[in-house]
Amino acid sequence: MSPVHLFKYREINNWTARIITHNELYFAKPQELNDPWDCASRVSFEGATPAQIRDLVHVAMKEALCNLVLSTAKFEEVVERHYREALTDPDGFLRDAERGLRDSIQVGKGVYCLSEVANEAQMWSYYAKGHSGICIDMSLPEILTSARAVRYMGHLPRFNFFDLPLEQLADKVLFTKHNNWSYEHEWRIIQREFPPGAHHFKYPLVKRVIFGAKTRPPDVKLVLGWLKDARLDVPLYQAELDPCQPVVQIRPI
Repeated sequence: MSPVHLFKYREINNWTARIITHNELYFAKPQELNDPWDCASRVSFEGATPAQIRDLVHVAMKEALCNLVLSTAKFEEVVERHYREALTDPDGFLRDAERGLRDSIQVGKGVYCLSEVANEAQMWSYYAKGHSGICIDMSLPEILTSARAVRYMGHLPRFNFFDLPLEQLADKVLFTKHNNWSYEHEWRIIQREFPPGAHHFKYPLVKRVIFGAKTRPPDVKLVLGWLKDARLDVPLYQAELDPCQPVVQIRPI
């Protein structure tokens, strides 16, 4: 079950403006994320049998020929031809399959990252430009139920493609990160209908806005202007830094 609140830390820029004024979210490619191990395919095809290699060829051909209209007999003929070619160098074919899976994830998936907390000092530092941006309490009624919590582990295991159903395998690759990032308390939205790029929604995406402890008055005024342009009357909050420890307090304005 998704938490009641999911937050997006943002610096003050055009992409942030479009969240507020255009109800627009940018789903990033995994290769654009700041963790180079994020969504990096740790999947091996080691030990594949001839029958499993044929299944891989079938899947690859179905994807490659999706825009062509072929009879079942013609399609199976193409699969059989490529299968025989794969068997001439099965190790090479499986290396290519691993690389193809990794590349398809890195450039083909759209990822929208959120946090379940609004008072994490490191998040304010990294994603809100040194506490000078904002944190948006997101309103995502149509897709919030698809948000999934990231699992954090002390090491990133390698999986065998043939040991798990594809859905479970994808889940482990896309929603597992190293413990180094656990402070993010991250949730993700990854859906087929949201490939990489900007996506427009028909409803406001902002539930409330939290200004950073170092958000400059001109930027506060700019954000208030965006809210006015979007005709959004939402609660406003202010982040404050504890003078003695790295703790962020949130109070209503």
